[in-house]
Amino acid sequence: MASSGGLANSLLGVLQVISMSSNCSNSHLEIPKLSILLSTKDQAATLERCLQGIFSQTFEDYELIILNDGSTDSTPHILEGFKRFDPRIRLFSHATAQGVIPAYQKLQQLARGEFIWHAASDDFCVDPEFLANGFRLLAATPQAAGFFCNTLRVMMPTGKAHGIWGTTGKARYIPPETFLSLFLLGEIVIPGCATVVRRISFLDQGGFLTGAGPLSDLLANAKLGSNFGMIFTGNLSMHSLICTAGKNFGLSFDPWQQLRQLA
Repeated sequence: MASSGGLANSLLGVLQVISMSSNCSNSHLEIPKLSILLSTKDQAATLERCLQGIFSQTFEDYELIILNDGSTDSTPHILEGFKRFDPRIRLFSHATAQGVIPAYQKLQQLARGEFIWHAASDDFCVDPEFLANGFRLLAATPQAAGFFCNTLRVMMPTGKAHGIWGTTGKARYIPPETFLSLFLLGEIVIPGCATVVRRISFLDQGGFLTGAGPLSDLLANAKLGSNFGMIFTGNLSMHSLICTAGKNFGLSFDPWQQLRQLA
């Protein structure tokens, strides 16, 4: 596990390279195609890999909006350290933690892009072509709500693989009826960290369900896929760390009732 000093130095090195790229000239006056939304709280130890996965993307037409949700570790220092290197970064903070869902709801309001990606500081992208491939596939099937990849779930602190979320088969557009059938059969499950969706479609359907807790992103993506279809990139591009999941959530409803409503 990286120290806070090593973490900051690594991040600064990555961002210095990015800041020198002629392709990274987006200013706050330009509207990006994609808004990457990242809420983080006391996860300085895993923040480095998350950000490296974002900044390694060959697709560069995005803004990165980060909300520090009341962190008490070195997160604020780290974020301030790299913020100045890239004009695509927009940094906000809560003095006290508001919780995961309220934090992402605020980020959704701040987003300007046509598409949004709900990143998480304990998940990281291992495929530099994830965004580029997804948008290339989406251009051929514009009716889709967005695109997703497979996600390897990694149990912490052991680092052992704990299954894969996503689906099977090759890259393809999955139409609404097929998507819903696969979801209800448990053959397609996609978390927010692995999904890029149209911002307006996401907000029009109500965004994350209040009270859904850690199932919020899964159910929101299921609704989008069931209404518009989704594109599967065909790749395993994300790693998701399973450690303290759910500690900042409340679950106040029956998730299977939501599944029945989808059907």
